[in-house]
Amino acid sequence: MEWTLDQIYQFAPDRPTLDRAFVLVKPKKWALLACHGPLLWGECRTSGALRYRIACDLDHQRFFSNSPAPLKPDKYLLALLLLFFESPDAFSQPAAIPDWVKSALDAAASSPTEKEKKDKQGSDRLRNQEKRLALMGEGASDLGQWLRDAAFQGLGMLQSQNDAFWEQFASRLTDSKLGGLAKRIRRMGALRNGSDWNRLFLDELADLFLWSEGFLRLDELPPDLRAEILQQGGLAFRKEDLLKEAPPVEDLWFVLAREYATEDPLRVRKVWLWGQQTGRPALFLDYAWGETPFDPTWDTGTCWEGPLHFYPSPAPLRAVPGACTPVDAFLEPVQGVCGTLNGLAEGFAHALAGSPWTKAYPFFLDGVYFAREGDSFFIAGRDRQKAAVQAPLPLAWSLFSLSGGHPLSLFGLWGGAEFTPLAAFSDGRLISFENPGMTS
Repeated sequence: MEWTLDQIYQFAPDRPTLDRAFVLVKPKKWALLACHGPLLWGECRTSGALRYRIACDLDHQRFFSNSPAPLKPDKYLLALLLLFFESPDAFSQPAAIPDWVKSALDAAASSPTEKEKKDKQGSDRLRNQEKRLALMGEGASDLGQWLRDAAFQGLGMLQSQNDAFWEQFASRLTDSKLGGLAKRIRRMGALRNGSDWNRLFLDELADLFLWSEGFLRLDELPPDLRAEILQQGGLAFRKEDLLKEAPPVEDLWFVLAREYATEDPLRVRKVWLWGQQTGRPALFLDYAWGETPFDPTWDTGTCWEGPLHFYPSPAPLRAVPGACTPVDAFLEPVQGVCGTLNGLAEGFAHALAGSPWTKAYPFFLDGVYFAREGDSFFIAGRDRQKAAVQAPLPLAWSLFSLSGGHPLSLFGLWGGAEFTPLAAFSDGRLISFENPGMTS
């Protein structure tokens, strides 16, 4: 088999392993490099006295490495292949093949190949997904009946139920692999004694009923809407699958704001991005456990060039960065900017039509005024329309002072009734409003 550089790259189990292999693509790091026909072998020096033995049968794709690395092919196997591709003259050609190479590759021949392992993993994953979808279907039917009973008995009955009632049904949904919906049921239980409980209950019940009806008709729906329903239920898409399958969206991506939340022991960072040319907003979620710090990159005010891969949705927003690199650039948005609140309403209506579970959507506003009436603050557009602002009082006063009667550029979330500012532009500089508390 004639190997190409691209095939070697695809052979790597992940990008970090490939990056570590590049460090070893130097003949001086190897105590032995040899080949005999399609067989390659070598001994790689380590920081200690130990040398790792590596062997490859290129024709039959059999490989051996005695390194303790859990992922195979490991960095030593990849480095050996890359070395042979780039510097074949560095390999000696002995007449005899060492016994350890023969025995290692014979043992590899009796083991499943990497392709067979991947095929089995894919088959197992598909089988597990089918089982999970069957459980989710049972949970969707259960949820639909629960909602009909709640509607028949009335909101008052639902509001009067104790904590055990809400926890019991949330646990049933969790058992049906509907963890995303179980969180919403628990949240309803926690909100039942609030002043606005009846409106919140109606909104949640309508969303849940729409989800259950949608799930029971999955086969009739377009692919993006099917994916949205599965994600709403709690079926997460794997990041590595997304990077392979979701089409990349290339742009200059500006980090406009970050938000933080805690779900012990998990900490979540929301990174809000804006595409310079596409005019697309994007949300990148970053996670850290316990006291582990977040990735130090993705600071507000920085710009990144490269692809984002968006999760499938009729109104795609959440994304995973591909091979993005930092660049020195200044945000000059040319697409997707709203200059009026009517444009804001139209944009939100479009997002809501795509995904009816959208609670708020990010927008970039240009030329809006920040003002107040008594103790209430609002924004007004060129069309003389105005909308309430949802922000802590100190932040609202800061924006009011920053505006000083002059138009501002704002980035924030619009949910149909209130605008939540996340960042502002003034005199060519970005002012980001990261939520207080945890910042790292």
